[in-house]
Amino acid sequence: MGPLGKKRRAPCEGEETEEQTGLERGAVAVENGNKNKKRKVEIVEEGHTDPDGEGGTRPKAPGRGEIRETANAPREGSSAFRAQQEKEPSPSDPVWSNDLTKMGKVPLSLVASACARLPPAPEAAMLRLKKLKALRSKFHKACKKGGARSVPLLAFERWLSRAKLQESVVRREKEKGGEETAYCSWKCPEDVPEWVAEPVIPLDGTFMDRGLVSDLSRAGVSRVSGESVAREMAQAGAAAGQALVAAVRDEWRRGGFGESNGEGGLVDVVVDWGRRENERIRLFLGDTATKPYLEIAQTHLRKLAYLFLATRSLIDLQEGEEGGAVDVSVSEEEVSALIGEGGKNFQNVKVKEKKVKGKERQKTFYRCVWCVLAVYEAMGGAGFQAALPGDAFGLLKKKMSLRFECFGSPLNCWWPRFCSASVLTDSFFGSQGSFFDFRPSSGAFEANPPFVPEVMSSMVEHMEALLHAAEGPLLFFVIVPDWTPTQMWGALAASPFLLDWVSALEEMGKGKGKVSALEESQGDFGGGWMFVRGGQRKEKQSAGNCSKSTSREKGLLTLSGKSHGFCDGVQHVKSSCDRHRPSSFGTSLAVLRNEAGAARWDQKLLRRGAEGEASLFPFLKKLASGMRVHTESLEEWEGRGSSRGGKARG
Repeated sequence: MGPLGKKRRAPCEGEETEEQTGLERGAVAVENGNKNKKRKVEIVEEGHTDPDGEGGTRPKAPGRGEIRETANAPREGSSAFRAQQEKEPSPSDPVWSNDLTKMGKVPLSLVASACARLPPAPEAAMLRLKKLKALRSKFHKACKKGGARSVPLLAFERWLSRAKLQESVVRREKEKGGEETAYCSWKCPEDVPEWVAEPVIPLDGTFMDRGLVSDLSRAGVSRVSGESVAREMAQAGAAAGQALVAAVRDEWRRGGFGESNGEGGLVDVVVDWGRRENERIRLFLGDTATKPYLEIAQTHLRKLAYLFLATRSLIDLQEGEEGGAVDVSVSEEEVSALIGEGGKNFQNVKVKEKKVKGKERQKTFYRCVWCVLAVYEAMGGAGFQAALPGDAFGLLKKKMSLRFECFGSPLNCWWPRFCSASVLTDSFFGSQGSFFDFRPSSGAFEANPPFVPEVMSSMVEHMEALLHAAEGPLLFFVIVPDWTPTQMWGALAASPFLLDWVSALEEMGKGKGKVSALEESQGDFGGGWMFVRGGQRKEKQSAGNCSKSTSREKGLLTLSGKSHGFCDGVQHVKSSCDRHRPSSFGTSLAVLRNEAGAARWDQKLLRRGAEGEASLFPFLKKLASGMRVHTESLEEWEGRGSSRGGKARG
């Protein structure tokens, strides 16, 4: 989900718009329950529905249940309503699934397992923040010098994204040629390859980013000047990136920057529990005089504690063993003990500037939290990657046993297993590393990638390669913007692995003496999902691992941008009433699966019920409902001011 902007047309091929997102998406939450102690409400515990669709399998939060507002409750959307939400957050508005079952079904990769055993490097993360700030400043100056009328929104973030994507492409090509670039076990930090040690800043000083040249051309920069800016940024990025690689390895080798705290040991993370605004706390490195400080909502801090403890338990249980589902148990008491005294009752915290002490695991946890906050602060700029609401994730789990995200982060994931941009920092919280290094042989996976055309096109290519090679049932549930002119959208619509909604529904209606399911739908597949044509279906490429194909025109199901929304990409620093945002674009849906995956999941989506209705229709209605969020319109959101996620007011 891309950030907001006034222009919301789809980009032409090779073109990117100002609304496209940065490198990594951020924050997942379900719709606000809007429960508050000072509002008069009636709690009805019987018959409540779990957001994950499995009625009671998740631990029940205090006060969960159906909310029936009385006449004295503030009107939803009013200033009084928002003030109450900010003053006291709802305990029943979860920011993740809290489901640690079957975590070992997709075992931690060698890369992630090894990184999760390394000591965190917050001093290097601080250095990364400073170097990214310097690179951003250099980028703005180079654009102005090149003749740009203004610096294109998110151009810097897209440059970072494309540069790191190109590095992964080059690395995989070398691996195919037999050159050893992926790492196995190592004995010392120097053995960790550069692409792991530096997850954000580009390392290839020769990369010519044509996408950046295109971005700058729309800002009035000539092609020659644009290429000069691209070369200058590649060289500056490589110099900064190599310095970061050296710093990370040095910190690992010495067990921390020995001069940092005057004692030759690790620098502690200082937690300021006294900040009550929007339920956030501040983290400082060394002491409260050290800037920059980083912020995180206390609900998200508890989530990170769960993920940290679960990942540690998973590593201990698996010890490198493949296969087999593993259930991990983490109690509230363990989480509170890990967070420390200030986190036990964060509704009434009076402790300020509490220096974290105690067990070594607690120190390690806060250093890991600092690192993950710092790396995504460094990645982010004017735009962030948003995510599906929790209700939609719950429906996917219930319908297709889906519990893994291909593009996430510890800050925004709904499930405890996910792929993300930075295995260096995210592996402590369960990340498998980059999706482009992820090679599952079976399972169902959700993909909502960054809205950068090159990233999305590479995603489709990687998925098709995995589907060709997989022996077990494999499925990808893909959410992308409705950018029909782009190569990515056409590739999805033409994929031989695409679930062809129209053909499947037409086939269901044959030979049953009934009007076909397609005619029954009258073009509306439920909840506002409409069929948009585009792209010729590819011929069947393999006999054993490809769904049936025809030569007819195909397409994707699309939901209007006005009818749904997403979770804001910086939810971990947002108040509970600002977690959602309206969609800037229409959303397209694609389901890619191999032959074994079609045999396992197609009938769950397409079979007719007792009354003859295809189950696809109610599923799509529920999915659209799960993506509907209570927030302002797009125009109202943009006009609310930069302090609440909108545009700056001139």
